Amino acid sequence: MTEEDETGDWIVYGHYMIDSEEPVVGLTRTINVLPGDLTQDEPYVIEGGKAKKQTSKSRSWLHSES
Repeated sequence: MTEEDETGDWIVYGHYMIDSEEPVVGLTRTINVLPGDLTQDEPYVIEGGKAKKQTSKSRSWLHSES
C-alpha cells in the first residue's frame, strides 16, 4: 500500500505480510520525507489484531544509494 500527500513532500510505503493462519502477521512501513532528506523504517509485528512497532531507524534516503 502506498500513500503520499498532495504536495509530494512525503510518501509512505506499507508492506504487509500474511500467512494461511491469520490475515496479517507483519507490516514494514517506510516513510520518505523529501524536505528533510529522511527515510524512516518501521517494522511491526501483528499480535491479537494489534500492530506492535519493533524498532524505528532513520537515515538519509538521498545518500543511501552510494
